[in-house]
Amino acid sequence: MDEKATMLERLRALREKTDKALGGVTNEQMTTPVQMRTGPSRDVRYIFYQLLIHEAEHTVQLAKTLDMLGAVPTEAQYILRQLQEHRGQLEGLLLQVSDADMEREPRAGEWSVRQVLEHILSGEESYTRRITDPLAAARQGEGGASRTG
Repeated sequence: MDEKATMLERLRALREKTDKALGGVTNEQMTTPVQMRTGPSRDVRYIFYQLLIHEAEHTVQLAKTLDMLGAVPTEAQYILRQLQEHRGQLEGLLLQVSDADMEREPRAGEWSVRQVLEHILSGEESYTRRITDPLAAARQGEGGASRTG
């Protein structure tokens, strides 16, 4: 595994661990006092926001570093980055979903959470094939019209 892949795996694994550790914190628990190393006591809510600010701050720092290095993303990389941001939002929404809620339809005839997620998964697989198949064919010299529908 290359260095970037290793770091991405570490980031993903830690986020999963953090989600498991903190995903069940209730609104009432957000006011639990936290003793700071220095200064006044804060609450859990404050620490949550500090975690968010820390990641946002260093995401900007990383973007600045990449810009200074001349690392300009391709259009495909930019789209994939946007896709990853949306996936993060989707995964964040799932933190509030219980196993029981996975199968429940919000109203008769509407998709359950599981059905929406299955549709997202199958759609991603389909769109990925619709991109990779013609590219592979073009590399093999077949080019021409490829099935993308």
